[in-house]
Amino acid sequence: MAQPTRQPRDPTALLIFCAALLLCLLAYAGRTFLIDDFTLLASAANLGSAGRTDINELAYSHWDLPPPGSLGAFGPSGDYYAKKAPAPAWLAAPLFRLGMAAPWLHSTHAALLLSPLLTAATAALIYDLARRMGYGRGVAAAGGLLYSGASMALVYSRFLLGEPVMAFGLTLALWGAWRAQHEGRAVAGALACGLGVGAAAGGNLALAALAPLFAVYLARRPGALRRLAWMGGALAACLALIGLYNLARFGTVAQSGYHFDAGEGFNAPLWLGVFGLLLSPARGLLWFNPLTWLALPGWLMWRRRNPAEAWLSLAAVGAQVVFFGAWWAWAGGVSWGPRFLLGTAPFLTLALLPVLERARAGGRWRAVAGVVIALAVAVQVIGATADVNVYEGQFSAEHPPRRGRPARLPARVARAGGPGALAHHRERAVAPRTRAGVGVGWRGRRRLARAGRAGVCPGGGCRRHALGRGAPGGGARRGGADVAGRDPGAGRPAHAGDRRGRRAAPRAAGGAGGARTGRRAARPHP
Repeated sequence: MAQPTRQPRDPTALLIFCAALLLCLLAYAGRTFLIDDFTLLASAANLGSAGRTDINELAYSHWDLPPPGSLGAFGPSGDYYAKKAPAPAWLAAPLFRLGMAAPWLHSTHAALLLSPLLTAATAALIYDLARRMGYGRGVAAAGGLLYSGASMALVYSRFLLGEPVMAFGLTLALWGAWRAQHEGRAVAGALACGLGVGAAAGGNLALAALAPLFAVYLARRPGALRRLAWMGGALAACLALIGLYNLARFGTVAQSGYHFDAGEGFNAPLWLGVFGLLLSPARGLLWFNPLTWLALPGWLMWRRRNPAEAWLSLAAVGAQVVFFGAWWAWAGGVSWGPRFLLGTAPFLTLALLPVLERARAGGRWRAVAGVVIALAVAVQVIGATADVNVYEGQFSAEHPPRRGRPARLPARVARAGGPGALAHHRERAVAPRTRAGVGVGWRGRRRLARAGRAGVCPGGGCRRHALGRGAPGGGARRGGADVAGRDPGAGRPAHAGDRRGRRAAPRAAGGAGGARTGRRAARPHP
């Protein structure tokens, strides 16, 4: 068995990146499917086109999906800000801007390329790390391609979410930690490790809690203080950037838009979340990422080969299962499988490499690996070619949500109608004579219109919602007053309805200041 060695630059990594990107582009849809990725697309559009950090276009949804299922929170200025982790919007904003500048590229299509690019980069890192660990070129290449084509990463390359950022960041952290420990690259490796954990935290802040695991790994050999200092400095810079972003939006570094006082938090029964994420038929990792079956025996072989890395990976996977199993919405809303566990896929892919090495020699391992890989590819092809909203709608109709059932959407989200209550989350049509990529109602609509950039109506028709839910000229109003800069609890924006003539259920007026007393009925899925 080959021993880990310091590897020179391998041009095959670039080929793996290109092949993985091609696989992701085969699944690329060029539109949003979920309300979460549409929210991040709106944030990236405002940031890339006008330098704004708000999502005022979607402020009306605060009354359609009240906390804890809302999309964000109002800041002191009256602007509405997304609660999603900022890294996807930051990274997609330059792509969105590129789409505005290039006459042959649509802005939305350009921004949605972020996840395929990150997935391909993760596959290339897996290949390079496997080569550094001593695996042959064929086994390492198979690992990178399996990650991008036979794991949940293929499905989530279609969405603009924080999970592809998480997976890339954690892979970069392990890659950097290996180089710092085994190749004498203390500074470069530790910096990459810290930046990787920081990037993962930018995709989901909870993953900053994984930093101690990587710190323990880096502290195993002499010179640990130097490595830990560089890793800590890089991580601190990333967290400071996130804190400054929160400070600019909400006036405090501790507020990110989540409503912990309304029930959001790590307050779900741990046994329920863990069982649901691993074994439930609607979200089980074993069913939606069949490569896990090969990773289980593969980890035992990996432990004998690279014990420190194997234990670090197992700890990282276990910590993510515990963190997200305790989250109030552990199911991840409308999603394909255990959305929050995409960050475990790179570690599971590395764990199955010993099985692939055994399979090359023939025997029963070849047959077992062939069957599991074929099943894994079939599962991901289904997920990458289907609309997950249809799947969730059928499942919810056949299995109405009840408390205590792990195979369900969170009860609070289900009662609020889930993303199905917002018809605009299924982006289908691009408005004529437009290139900006997302609708820009409210104040942003006027700003971008003055810049000559109209938007895309993400509903079924070009002018069906206009994202401001008011008059076509933007300026959605609540109780006769412009929403921006006013008390967000004073009322709600008017709804213009859609071209099929559906109207929202009337609300009863009551409470001081015309506060909301009713709840919008969930819309039928278009």
